[in-house]
Amino acid sequence: MYLIDKTLKTPVVNEMLYLSKGFIIFVMLVLSAQTCLKEEKRVSKDILGHWIHSFEEDSVGSKTYRFSSYKFPASRARGGFEIKANGEFIKYEIASQDGNIKVYGSWQPIDLNKIKVTFPAHNIIDTVKIVAVTPGYLKVQLATRT
Repeated sequence: MYLIDKTLKTPVVNEMLYLSKGFIIFVMLVLSAQTCLKEEKRVSKDILGHWIHSFEEDSVGSKTYRFSSYKFPASRARGGFEIKANGEFIKYEIASQDGNIKVYGSWQPIDLNKIKVTFPAHNIIDTVKIVAVTPGYLKVQLATRT
């Protein structure tokens, strides 16, 4: 079926108009769905930084961490970790003489509240659930270890 444009006096195909409008809407929906999927894997930027274990604030099943600049009460040694924006993860394990040993790995988001931490040299993959995060405060649970 054809429609005549009275100003231009040219035929316009109705089906073509409907197809092009439908195609544009379809493309917009696909692009917005992909954007939503990408956003689901983002975690708060507040998790980035050097975190020290604040064991005094731990609760059953979860551990609390503070920024390395936090004024901790006196204690012998504290472990911790560093999460970098480039995907690098450094774990600071307590060593003899109250020092720390660096264990290098990587991290990636799983969803809004979980990250996967991989230590290839030790064949360890941890899934860490972020219970709470604010600037300078982080509470986590170890969800799984493989």
